[in-house]
Amino acid sequence: MKKKLIFFCCLSMATVAVYFVLKSSSLEEKEPIYIAVVGPMQESGGKAMQEGVAFYEEQINNQGGIDGRKVECIFLDDQNDPKVAQRIARTLAVDNKVLAVLGHYDSSTSSVAGKIYKKNGIPALTASATVESVIQDNEWYFRTIPGNALEAKFAASYMYDIISFYRNISQKEIVEETIPASIIFSQDNYGISLLKNFEKIAKQFDIAIKGKWAWDDKKSSSDQIESITKELAEIDDPGVIYFATHAAEGVQIITGLKDAGKTYPMIASAALARDFFHELKTYSKERETLGYYSDGIYFVSPYITALSGVEGVEFQIFFFEKHKKESGVVSSCYYDAAQIIVQAIKTSGIQGKKHIREDRRNIRKALTEMYNEDKAIKGVTGKLWFDKNGSVRKEYALGIWQKQKELPAFFQYKTTKLRGNNVLQKALDGEVFFIDDLAMHSTRIVYVGVEHFKLISINKKKFEYTAEFELRFRYPTSFDTPTEGSITSSSPMNYQFTNAISKQLIKGHKEQIKNKIKTHIIHMQAAFSFDPNRLLFGYCPLFIGIRNERLTYQDLIYVAEKKTLQAEQLPSGWSIESIMTFSDILSKKTTLGIPAYLDSNHTLNYSRFNIMTMINM
Repeated sequence: MKKKLIFFCCLSMATVAVYFVLKSSSLEEKEPIYIAVVGPMQESGGKAMQEGVAFYEEQINNQGGIDGRKVECIFLDDQNDPKVAQRIARTLAVDNKVLAVLGHYDSSTSSVAGKIYKKNGIPALTASATVESVIQDNEWYFRTIPGNALEAKFAASYMYDIISFYRNISQKEIVEETIPASIIFSQDNYGISLLKNFEKIAKQFDIAIKGKWAWDDKKSSSDQIESITKELAEIDDPGVIYFATHAAEGVQIITGLKDAGKTYPMIASAALARDFFHELKTYSKERETLGYYSDGIYFVSPYITALSGVEGVEFQIFFFEKHKKESGVVSSCYYDAAQIIVQAIKTSGIQGKKHIREDRRNIRKALTEMYNEDKAIKGVTGKLWFDKNGSVRKEYALGIWQKQKELPAFFQYKTTKLRGNNVLQKALDGEVFFIDDLAMHSTRIVYVGVEHFKLISINKKKFEYTAEFELRFRYPTSFDTPTEGSITSSSPMNYQFTNAISKQLIKGHKEQIKNKIKTHIIHMQAAFSFDPNRLLFGYCPLFIGIRNERLTYQDLIYVAEKKTLQAEQLPSGWSIESIMTFSDILSKKTTLGIPAYLDSNHTLNYSRFNIMTMINM
């Protein structure tokens, strides 16, 4: 597949200007559509930006570009330096070639460049800068991930679940308590912004802040770690420690506490999380024992692959094929940002170079018209649409690190459309709470795995096959307890197959409980249907789908424990290309017995766990 990517590092206005002059002499018959991508291109964050945007650039150009015009992304290096960012922004404004800007990576560079973009009417879209000042009072700047105000509020709300798990008590008991917490923050706009927002929400959530420490890059790291360690030890119960820091200082503090023999429940900010393992790779103890420093630490993130559904799974497959690694948060978010800006360019109707100012205004207008869920772009990180301030309307996810793997925590919070008494009851049960004007619903995560997979037979005439396997459900023991006042069982074990054509034959089952986590193992066999005309990459997929009978996606999400499997048995004469497991969403039209829904398209969404076997037909 042909690729035409330009990797460029800009050190001054002159360099950028020379670049555009050289490019102008080699334009194709139809002038390309230029998009600038600005970030620290020599650092891990900037490289991830490049990979995500370039991946979408290649994809859209292979599809014919925009009205036959190639999309050409120009990658510019601002070195995470506000002064360099200003120079680049001024050059882009003077040159009048790029239609829009993706970036900047950091909030400080985004803020200073944003003033220039606003003055000159250049639409900009960041997928990494989260300080609220980046988009406040700037109708030309948009953001595809939630900001610091929402992150701090989510971090506070998650503390109930973290304490509940650590103390092995119910959420209802936690709701009735005052939760202790502490915060360590970077002494810059990012850290101070998180601190202020966390302090505000702490009062609303009945969280008592036991201690707070500012990290100053100009002071001795060892002295600061020693001071924080000592003061934490003097606090009777510091509670959950919120690290509102960047990765560089966060890793120093976390490793310092561990080396001092101190362990606390911790939750890391999104900025710390996205570069955490890049900064941690130089620590020998973590290399020798995976998870030595990181195991058990919670983190906030705008995107976790395991929760992304089928779009995220497909994106990961193609991204891994190209780069031989998972995309990570930054690449995924900037892939989506590129998709959004291209969609805005498509719908705005670009006139050409002589009308660039009007074209930019129309692109900004197209972005503002993505103002609700119906107008959203469905990206790999979820549905993306903007509020009146230009920020995406999207919740954060909570993850936990285990053996350097980013896993979704057992509880997530999703926006809910529930109303009336149902909301009130769930609020009393601790299942619904409010962040600003958003009603948030507690969603349970159940890990599902498959072992000892056997393909017993395949009948091409009847389009059916028989498989035998062990199905493993892993979840906290508390999930088996029905919620007080609930009319349905909350057990994850109320599952059903979505495409089985015979009753499942149970050959055995057992339960294991360790550290308050139950693993329910079922050895089964059943026959399933398949479509011989549906081909993927030249192979016929054999699907097995599993969903909960009663609990919708709002209440329960199945997460694939493993991504790939090996078959222990195959029918004679058949070969398998691969076996994968993943989760997606099954939509089911229903009236719920309500007459008003008879002529509507009302649907219920269910989380579905899938086993997909790719066979040669």
